[in-house]
Amino acid sequence: MSVSITSNRHPDECQILPVSSTVPPIGTKVIWSGYARLVGENSLDRQRFGWGRIASKSYPNGDGTFFEVDGLFNPSHSGGPVVNEETGEVVGIVAQSAGSFESLYEQWEEKVGRLTALFELSEQFQGMMHERYTYNDPGNAVQDMGVYDRLGLEYDQEINDDGNYEISINTEQVPIRAGQIQGEISELLLNTAQKTFQMGVGISSGGDELINNSP
Repeated sequence: MSVSITSNRHPDECQILPVSSTVPPIGTKVIWSGYARLVGENSLDRQRFGWGRIASKSYPNGDGTFFEVDGLFNPSHSGGPVVNEETGEVVGIVAQSAGSFESLYEQWEEKVGRLTALFELSEQFQGMMHERYTYNDPGNAVQDMGVYDRLGLEYDQEINDDGNYEISINTEQVPIRAGQIQGEISELLLNTAQKTFQMGVGISSGGDELINNSP
C-alpha cells in the first residue's frame, strides 16, 4: 500500500480507509498516527506516525474488544487509527498506553532528594556520633525537625531554660538511612525498566466494537 501525504488536499479529495471487522493475527505489521506530543512538548500542528506489530489479541480492558500493539505511543495518540500495513484497513483505535512514567518521576525525585540531603547532613556532621543544636528561632527548629522526619532520622527535642529549642540528632543513623534509600533506588530502577517495556505496548480497541461504533 502506498500512501501520499500532503498538506493542501481538501478532505473531500481524501480516500476513506476501510474498517476491518476482525483483528489481524499476532505479528501483523500495523501503523498508527495522531497529533501526539512528546513529554514536555506543546500541542503539535503535524501528525506523528508510529509502527509496530500486534502483540496480543486479548487484553482484559473495558467492555469492548481490545488488543495490544508493541510500539511507542505518545500522549495524544489516543483516538488515532491503527492500520494494517498490508491491507490498508483500519483494525483499531489507540486507546491508551500500558505504562506511565508520571508516578516514577515523582518517586525518583523524592528518593534522590532524600539521599542528597543525607549526604549533605553527613558532611555537615563530620563523623560526629551526636549533634546538638540550639535554635533561637522556633520556626527553624520546626523546619529542621520536618527534614529529619522525612529522612527517617531519630532525634530528641526539648525547650531549654531560655525558651529555645534544643534538638539532639543521632547521626549514626545517617549512613544506615543512606544505605536503605540506595536500596529503594535500586528497586525503583527495576520498576523503571519494567515501565519502559510497558510503554512499548499500546492498547487498542477493534473488531466488532470498532464496526458497531463506526459512522
